[in-house]
Order: sequence, then structure tokens, then C-alpha cells
Amino acid sequence: MAAGSAPSIRKVARRDFNLMLDQFASIEVIGERLALYQAQVESRGQVFDPARVCVARDMYVARDAAEKRVAQERNDSVNQRILSVSRWPERAGGSHILAYSHSEASRASSLIGTADEIADKLEALRRVGVSYVILNCLGSREALRRFANEVMPAFVREPGLAAE
Repeated sequence: MAAGSAPSIRKVARRDFNLMLDQFASIEVIGERLALYQAQVESRGQVFDPARVCVARDMYVARDAAEKRVAQERNDSVNQRILSVSRWPERAGGSHILAYSHSEASRASSLIGTADEIADKLEALRRVGVSYVILNCLGSREALRRFANEVMPAFVREPGLAAE
């Protein structure tokens, strides 16, 4: 179940559902939300399994700064369309996504950049407890191949190592 606010995260834990965290929250906020979910699960006497929490992220592995800039601009455009349909006509409120209406927040949380930049962000997510990331691959198969060849190897566990 997707959730982002503290009450909704507590509800997900109470119902013993898996948790999906959004693609726009900062790494720090993701860490706080994951910790809240973990505390709620453990307060019910259950064992917390990090694989029951996933984080969504837009992803594009760029060859260089120019390609990164183009991918970010394209992603900004897509996010603005998402924001426009998240608003209720003639009504206050709407989706939580409206809190992330600025391009900088979206850019900071997305995995758009060079292979090294993406690996750094994935490592930062891992440091706050994330072990399961769902990627929305933007663009081409070539970018996905770059991810598989240049980013994934850094996160493959060596045979015989215990799971974290």
C-alpha cells in the first residue's frame, strides 16, 4: 500500500501490509518514514523485514552533463503534467504530490544523472534502510543497459555473504 503521511504509514503497519514510499520524498524523509513503519511493525511484536518496504524512483543513466540536463527537463515536464491532474478543480486539497511541486525537490530525489551519481544516491538510500527500489526507467533501452552495466554491479552481493 502506498503511503506517505505518518497516519497513513501507521495504518499500513496496523493492517500488516507492505509499504510503498513515493518517488518525490528526499532521502532523509524516506529514512524517517521507513523508521516510523519499522517502529510500528515492531511495536506489534512482529519482526521488521526491509524487503516489505519499497521506494519508487525515476531513473535515467546519462552519459554526461548535457544528457542529464535534457533528461531532467523531460522529467520535469512529465512531473508537471502529473501535478496538473493531481489538483481537484474548484476544490482545495488534492494529492500529496502537490507538496513536491518544485523541480528541485523532484530533481534531488530522482535517479537521473551519471552512473556514479545514481550509485551515490542508491547508497544513500541504503544507508537509511532502503533495500528495495522500484525504478521508472525514463528514456531508452540504452539508458537501462547503462544502469545494468555501470550501476547494478556495485550493488550485487558477493556469493556467500549474509543478507543485511
